[in-house]
Amino acid sequence: MIPDNDFDYSDFINCFSINIKKVKSGIFLNKKNSFNNSLTKNISLNSKRNSFLKIKNLLREVYKNLLKFVYIGGTTFEYGFLLAHKIISLKKHYDICVSIGLPINIHAAVFYSSFFDNNIAKIKVADYGDPFYYNDLTPKIFYYRLFEKSILKRFNYISVPTKKAVSSYLDYKSKNKIKVIPQGFNLNDIKIGSYIKHNIPTFCYAGSFYEKLRNPVNFFDFLIKFDKPFNFIIYTDLNNLENYKVLKDLLNKSSNIIIKNIVDRKDCIYELSKMDFLINIKNSSENQSPSKTIDYLLAKRPIFNLSQNHFDKKKFLKYYNANYEDFNQMEKNKILSNFDIKNIADKFLSLI
Repeated sequence: MIPDNDFDYSDFINCFSINIKKVKSGIFLNKKNSFNNSLTKNISLNSKRNSFLKIKNLLREVYKNLLKFVYIGGTTFEYGFLLAHKIISLKKHYDICVSIGLPINIHAAVFYSSFFDNNIAKIKVADYGDPFYYNDLTPKIFYYRLFEKSILKRFNYISVPTKKAVSSYLDYKSKNKIKVIPQGFNLNDIKIGSYIKHNIPTFCYAGSFYEKLRNPVNFFDFLIKFDKPFNFIIYTDLNNLENYKVLKDLLNKSSNIIIKNIVDRKDCIYELSKMDFLINIKNSSENQSPSKTIDYLLAKRPIFNLSQNHFDKKKFLKYYNANYEDFNQMEKNKILSNFDIKNIADKFLSLI
C-alpha cells in the first residue's frame, strides 16, 4: 500500500508479480512540498526579493513547527488514518505485515487498524530507516515518545538497518525483538558507465542535507578556500527547504561547486560511476544510515567519508591526488551482497 500518485507501476507489478493498493493522500500530504524552487531561484534574486523570500520561508518554518504540536509526524498525520481505513476495508488476513517508516504514521496506521481487527497479520514488523522520537530532527515533545511506544506495543518485531541503530529502540522492545535487516536492493538491475579519469579532479555528492544532522559546513568552507582546480557536483532536491537552508550560503561562492536537481536513482548511480570519487556525508547520529551509501557502493567508485563533525583534510588531499589506497572494491562487493533483495526478503520471511 502506497500513497496515491500518478506513477505507472505496471512494469514493476508484472516484473515481481505483486499487487499495489493506492491510498488517498489526504489534504495535507497532497500539497506539494515545494518552495518555489527557492534554491535555484535564489541565485538570480535581487536583495529586495531575497528579503521577501527569507520572510516567506521563516513564516513557513513557524507554521511547520506549530503543526508538529498538533499533527504528530507532520503532514502525514492524516494519511495514517486513511491508510488504516484502507487496511480495514480489505478484510484480509496475512502471514506477515511489514510497515515501512518513517514517517511514523505508516506504523500508526497498523496500530489504528489493529483495534478493529488485531488478526490482520500473524506477525507485524515495524521497519525503520531512521528513528522517530530519538531522531535529532524530531522535536522532543514528551507525548511523541508515548505515541511511538503505544504504537510499537502492537508490533511483534522492530527491524532496523544497522546494529548501531538497535540502541535507539531498546526503550520500546527487548533486544531479541529488534532485528537487524538492511534495506534491500535489486543488484542485477544497475547500469554503470566506463570510468575515465578526469583532467580536473571531479567528485560528487548525491542526497539530502539537514541543518542539524547533515550539514558539512567544515567541508564547504574548505572547498571555497581551496586554491586548486576541482569540480564538485551536488545532486539534491532543489525544492526541499532543508536542502536550501544548508546550501543557501554556498551559492555563487565558487564556480567549481555545481548544484544539480535530483535525478532518477538508476540515472544517478550511472552518473556517480563516472566520477573520480564520491563524497559520503554521514549523519551526525550513529543510529542512522543513509540508503544513498548503497548507491555509492553500486557505482563502484572510491568513497570519501566525512560528517559535519569530522573532516579529514589530509585524507581528502590523497583522494584529490587519486590516491585511493584504502579503497578495496572486493570488500565493498561483499558488503553489497548483504543488501541483495533476495536475502532481505528471506530475513523477513524467517520471522513468521
